[in-house]
Formats: sequence, structure tokens, C-alpha cells
Amino acid sequence: MSNPTPVIEVRDLHKSFGNLEVLKGVDICARKGDVVALIGSSGSGKSTLLRCINLLENSQKGDILFKDEPVLWQGHGPERRPADTKQVLRMRTNLSMVFQQFNLWSHMTILQNVMEAPVTVLGLPKDVAETAARGYLEKVGIVEKCDAFPAQLSGGQQQRAAIARGLCMSPEALLFDEPTSALDPELEQEVIAVIKDLASEGRTMVIVTHDMKLAADVADHVVFLHLGRIEEEGPPTTAALALTAGMAYASDTVRLGTEGAYAPWNFLNDAGEVDGFEREVGDELCKRAKLTCEWVVNDWDSIIPNLVSGNYDAIIAGMSITAERDEVIDFTTNYSQPDPSAYLALSNDVDLAGGVIAAQSNTIQSGYIATTSATLVEFSTPEETIAAVRNGEADAVLADKSFLAPIAAENADLMLTGDNIMLGGGVGMGIRESDGELKDKFSAAIDSMKADGSLNALITKWEIGETF
Repeated sequence: MSNPTPVIEVRDLHKSFGNLEVLKGVDICARKGDVVALIGSSGSGKSTLLRCINLLENSQKGDILFKDEPVLWQGHGPERRPADTKQVLRMRTNLSMVFQQFNLWSHMTILQNVMEAPVTVLGLPKDVAETAARGYLEKVGIVEKCDAFPAQLSGGQQQRAAIARGLCMSPEALLFDEPTSALDPELEQEVIAVIKDLASEGRTMVIVTHDMKLAADVADHVVFLHLGRIEEEGPPTTAALALTAGMAYASDTVRLGTEGAYAPWNFLNDAGEVDGFEREVGDELCKRAKLTCEWVVNDWDSIIPNLVSGNYDAIIAGMSITAERDEVIDFTTNYSQPDPSAYLALSNDVDLAGGVIAAQSNTIQSGYIATTSATLVEFSTPEETIAAVRNGEADAVLADKSFLAPIAAENADLMLTGDNIMLGGGVGMGIRESDGELKDKFSAAIDSMKADGSLNALITKWEIGETF
């Protein structure tokens, strides 16, 4: 009897972020009832591959097929995009994705979260969707939480609600992106039990995981990715697969993601290389932690999502430690003191309390302005915030004082104004929540630099702010 048509098939897939090639010709296949586990170290391309399958990321080369139907493309290389938006919607509807961070709507009850997509996307009547949603919540063991809000549930319960939401779309396949890595060990077992039950029912699943035991217990086919290529694949019990995995993990390079556009913290020098305070700090931390490191430049707006997706292993980009960010990623101990934020304007008589204030998007400053009576306008780069003040789009810009002070000193038309504002818990390295060992290594290296005074020397050299 011939093999059935694959539900998901990927052929020679290539994906790059700028100059960083993340996938280098990957082929995978998942037939009906298959459970395929994608394993590999951080930065190997696992999560990026999953996002490409679900068309959340555009690949530059290769084919993606759903039930033998290829995705239609237009353009080539970096300009390649899906050609048919209706096809994309249809395929996504049949591929439910369960994310690491749950992604539940905080303003909706658990029942509303689960039934929303079947109503708005599939067009199901509300009573039909509600019946189905209650059934799937019972299946994952939290039907009694129907009327609760996500904030009232544990992490394990929220992830089970996310799985119920995916099931309620009656998908052809489920895609799991590190479904247990954000959970404590006891909560992790709740989710693993649900995934095992789904596997026993013969559901088609592709699971990205760091958990080798989960892959061995649930999957019938394991694909080991290393540096964007398939290093080995086969049944989870294959000794050669385990050996290859161990060897590849041991030889990994740690990738440090930075913006390269925030002097003096980080910037690109005339040779196009990462330079600045954080380049020197990062290189020294890697040396002390006995790690081989390489630098990756990434736009600020996507710097956290690309860390979570595994495109690099740590963020070292002048990122302040805040409670909001700490819900998504972990942080090392801080390597700079909380830096005062300041306003920059064309005059001292601007309305800082109720005027229009510019800030770089997704920064601690933009979050602060959003809580005030001022009107926030966000820009992708710090240079654009300065331009907004000069061209009248904004009355002032709020940013790190260490960034704004040199600009005020060098430009007679701009000046610091108002009081300093202290925000955040200092600057630390951002690390995936599943990479506790890496976080501990970097934190220990930072503490050693504090202890011997070398960190203070670099803070003084680059005029970053207060020393420790």
C-alpha cells in the first residue's frame, strides 16, 4: 500500500534574516498521524522552520506544500512573498499553531478565547462554536475555567487553553513551538500529558522542543537541526541521532543579537563591524564564560521575537530590564545601572505633560509615555525620533540621557529639558526563558567583571552612566 499524501511537506527551504542564513536547504515531511519533533540547540532554525511552515515568515527559496498543494509565490529571494492571500488564509486555518507564550487575549474569558477564531474565521454560529469550545476545554482538563480570564490561570492551564483553541479550529495538523519551555516543571507535566493524549489519537503534529524526553515519548520521527541544516533524522531511539545531537550541542556558537544603531552602547563602525560599549562587554563576557560567540545585527522592533524564535541566543542591545519584558524573556544580572531618561526638545517651554512626545518603539520610554497624559508617537529608530522633533511632528523626544546628551552638546538647536526620569532596573542581557544555563553563565561573568572593576572601567570609557 502506497504512503498517503503528506499533510505537510517542505522541500529545500532557505530562510535568511539580512545576512544571517537561518535555514540552509531543509526537507521535512509529516503524513497524516505523524508526530515529527524538531530538536536542536538554540539558533539552529527550529522555530523559524515552524513559522515558515505556517507562513508567519517568508522564506527565500524552496517549496512548502499542504496536502500536495504548493504555496504560490511571487518575487524572488528577499522579495519573495505568497502570491495568493486566500490560499494563505485557507492553509493557516488548517494548521493550528500553539506558541511558547500562550498568546491568549487578556480581555477575554478562556471560553471566549477558544471560540473566537471558529466564529470569526470559520463562520460557525456562536452556539455551535461554544459547544465545541467547551468540549475541547474538557478534553484538556480545564472546562471549569471557562469563565476565568487568562491572568487567573497558571501557566500550564493557559497553555492547555491555547491547545484547546487550536483544536477548536479542527485543523489538519497542530504546530507546537516550545510548548513547555516557559513552564515550571510541575506545570510542564500537565501540558505533556495533553500532547501525549493527542498523539495517541493519531493527530498530525510538528513539535519544536528542547526536551529530548518529550521528543522520545511522543514523536515517531525526530529531525535534528544544527546551524540551519538537518544533521540527522530518524526514530527517536536511534543511537546515532542522540550521538549527533550531543556532539552538535557541545560545539555550538553562541549568537549575540544587537541593534548596531545606538551609540555609544552599540553601533557599526566604518568597517561595518559591531562596536561600542556592549561590543567590548560582550566579548569579555564570552571570554570569561568560555563561550565562542558571534555577533548578529537585528532591527530593534523584532529583536525580542527573533530571540524567542531562536535566531540568536542572547540580546545585548541596551535593553532595560522591565517587568513587561521579563514576562516574555529572562534577563541576566544588570551590567549597567538604571540610566536616567531625559527629554530633548527645541526649547525649554514645550509641554512635556500633555504634548506630543516621540520615542523609539518597544522601548522602556515608549511604555512610560503611554501611561501619561502626553500623546505618544513611535518610530523604528532613535534617529527618526530626533528628526520628528526637528520637523515638528513631536514636541520632544524621551530616550536614555546617555544617548541624548551628546546630541544636545553637538547641536545648538536642540537641548535637554525637564527633569530626569528613572525607569527600569538597569540594562541586562536578554535570554530565552528555556536557556537558564546560559543565563547563569553570563550572570556569573558579569558579576566577576563588577568584582574586579573591569566593568566600571568600560562604563567610564564609553561614558555610559553611573558606575557600580
